[in-house]
Amino acid sequence: MNYFFTGILLFSLGGFIPIFLKEKFKAAVFLIFAAAAQFFILPDVFNALINGSVFEAHLYFTEPIGISFIRLDPLAAIFVLIISIGGFLAAVYSVSYMKMYSGKKAELSMYYFFLGLMTSSMFLVVTVQNAILFLIAWEVMSISSFFLVSF
Repeated sequence: MNYFFTGILLFSLGGFIPIFLKEKFKAAVFLIFAAAAQFFILPDVFNALINGSVFEAHLYFTEPIGISFIRLDPLAAIFVLIISIGGFLAAVYSVSYMKMYSGKKAELSMYYFFLGLMTSSMFLVVTVQNAILFLIAWEVMSISSFFLVSF
């Protein structure tokens, strides 16, 4: 399950690091981080799908959230697989598509930041087992997708 969290973190970092890079490197860096995230996420997903394994991690927060579980069971693994492949394909497609926005540094940075944030929060939406943490992940996903649509 630690690999799964590493994959989520890589998608988030893939969106954060391009903020500080030159615009010709932004797409490539996000693509590298998205590909690396696949290597960490997909083994746990396939293990849950093929063997029926359930991975669970405990997160400890103060009140009102309290103890929360991140659970990757076979049902969640189906959705994580779809989100993971979709996020990777979005990264591949955006390499050539975002070239039309060259010269607009802030917009490219915004796009990759919110794409990484949305993908990471989508992983949490389907795996979190706490209502408050679910709502937080849902709102992060909604707000980041709003900014992607407005882009």
